[in-house]
Amino acid sequence: MGVTAVRFDGVAAGAYATESASALTAVSPPAPAGMADVTVTTPNGTSSISFNDRFKFGPPTITGVSPISGPAAGGTNVAVTGTGFGLGTTATVLRFGSAIARGVECSAITTCTAVAPAHEAGTVNVKASVAGQTSPKVPADQFTYK
Repeated sequence: MGVTAVRFDGVAAGAYATESASALTAVSPPAPAGMADVTVTTPNGTSSISFNDRFKFGPPTITGVSPISGPAAGGTNVAVTGTGFGLGTTATVLRFGSAIARGVECSAITTCTAVAPAHEAGTVNVKASVAGQTSPKVPADQFTYK
């Protein structure tokens, strides 16, 4: 087969191995949630993009929130870490409970900052949504309003 590269939306696969003349296994690179086109390059050229080459990256995840608490009035600058965030200011929506955070900025697919919105006192889960997929609830995503 002579594979020289495997790419997911232009980003190199973490690793790949040729299984047969018509099959290979590849490790997907880190990426935001959503669909990606997979291309394979050989000495004869690069595969064309088609509906059949699509790979779906799973939902974003949250692995940490810092600080973990703030006033009920909101306004706390919060760093959110995880995986699968969309870059920039509009690709990722962060919610504290049901309230949407302001000033969301994701500088990497693993790091976002946001301003906590106002919310009644209590503990809420912080959720990240990217390309219609929402992070699952985990203990690390909690923020407490005081």
